[in-house]
Parts: sequence; structure tokens; C-alpha cells
Amino acid sequence: MNKICLKCGNQFQGTGDICPNCIARKAESSHATVSTKKYEKDSGLFQKFFRIGNRINRMQFLTRTLIIILCNTALLLYCNNYIDTRGLTIGQNTGAVEGILLGVWILSFISFLTLMVRRLHDMEKSGGWIIVAWIVPFAIFYLLYKLFFSSGTDGENEYGAKPE
Repeated sequence: MNKICLKCGNQFQGTGDICPNCIARKAESSHATVSTKKYEKDSGLFQKFFRIGNRINRMQFLTRTLIIILCNTALLLYCNNYIDTRGLTIGQNTGAVEGILLGVWILSFISFLTLMVRRLHDMEKSGGWIIVAWIVPFAIFYLLYKLFFSSGTDGENEYGAKPE
């Protein structure tokens, strides 16, 4: 089995965890199996916004989050204009509009959760951290900071290949 030393970059074969170049530092050396697995790009709208089993980097997370925000804002402004031009108030024959807004909000929330999970996967963290962030006060702000500003793990991790 081919392995690569994460400390010195030496590629070697064998079943042991000791790199021939780093033998003096065997307690510090860490190794990972060389993978031929490539990053599987998202194809289509569903995979970009609702897929969980992959990783996304900071830029993909930021752009997809902005797309969700801009679409929700545009729809909200359109629906608000629709209600205002007809002289209606919320609750007065606006059930269809409110239903559409609620449906889009639910889809957007689910999409943002899947994006957060994939971004956590890029940092080699479980999606369960989202639950912790919603329970512990102010932890959501720390999580969002990490999602937007922390870099992902280099190379492959347990959640897949590094995003391109």
C-alpha cells in the first residue's frame, strides 16, 4: 500500500506507519494513504444546494450562500410589491403568496444547512456541530465565523477529496 508522509512528503510502500526519512521523528510523523479519488464536482442545481456527501471550500460556500440570500430577497420584494399594488394586507387573501414564501424559506433553510454540513466536512468536522451551535448560546456566531473564514483540510479527508 502506498503511503505519503505528511511531514516530509516522502512516498513509500509498506504496512508500517514509520517513514524511512522521518524514522528519528516517528512519534511525530503522521501518514495518510495516497488516494486516486478525485473531487466529484456538483452538476446541477440540486447537487449544488442540497447534496450532503461531499465537501465545499470557502468560496463555494460564500457564493452559494449569497445566491440563497439574493433569491430570497428578490422573492420577498416581489411578493411585497404584489401585495402592495393590490391594496392587500397580510392575511387578507394572501394565503397563496404566504404559502410560496414559506415554501421557499423552508427550501432555503434546508439548503443552507446542507451547505453548512459540507463546509464542516471540508474542515474535517461532523455536521453534528450545527446542532451544538444552535443549543449553546452564541456558538452559532463562532460556527459561522469558522465556516466563512477557516480554511479546509489539505488533501483528502474522511469526507472526500479536496474541493477544486
